[in-house]
Amino acid sequence: MNSVWMRLVLTLEVLLAVPAVFTAWSQVGGQGHLDLMPWSLKLVLGAAACFSIAGFTAATLRRERFWTFRSAAWALLILLAFAGMGLATYYYHLQEGADDGPDGESTTAALLLKRQPVFVALYAARRHHHGL
Repeated sequence: MNSVWMRLVLTLEVLLAVPAVFTAWSQVGGQGHLDLMPWSLKLVLGAAACFSIAGFTAATLRRERFWTFRSAAWALLILLAFAGMGLATYYYHLQEGADDGPDGESTTAALLLKRQPVFVALYAARRHHHGL
């Protein structure tokens, strides 16, 4: 396969990996935990997984042997990206349980509101201004 077709195939693989990685992450880790994460963390970990998958494919197609130094390095990067996703999900799982207050509000919206002091201050100021 020439290099032009190889680039096209690897680009399509990355584009297919994006929804596959994020769908699997939300199904395995739970969408509520992903909602609590900052978008930048999800972007870095998801992109690392997608590009590592394409890099692994490229490394295995370059040589006749399946396991080479490059393919093993890309496989290690895939595992590190997935481990990072798991650790981030676990961290936000622990944070979700710690934020349950005495009122028992544990919805994602309530947890996000509790994490944003600016929104809390604006809400309190609005309630005070309207005499609520």
